[in-house]
Amino acid sequence: MTTPDPTPAATASAATALDRPPVPRSPMSWLVKIYVGVAGLALVVYLLAGVLGWDFKSSQRDRVPGTVRNSPGGYRAYHFWHGGYHGGK
Repeated sequence: MTTPDPTPAATASAATALDRPPVPRSPMSWLVKIYVGVAGLALVVYLLAGVLGWDFKSSQRDRVPGTVRNSPGGYRAYHFWHGGYHGGK
């Protein structure tokens, strides 16, 4: 039987493993556990609401007539956001 010769990479990784001992991790605090639990619960409720079609809105959307939207200075009109030529550099 022949044994494989140790390669330089194998001996280098063994040497660095001895130079760097494992650092113990601190346990997760109770506050972090609560935050993770609340966030997970909110995510599950949100996913269920999407799958089951739940609607959390209590009011109906209002319809804005086209004449109001298209009038100058009206609700979300082009002229509301753009006042014309502003000049250049």
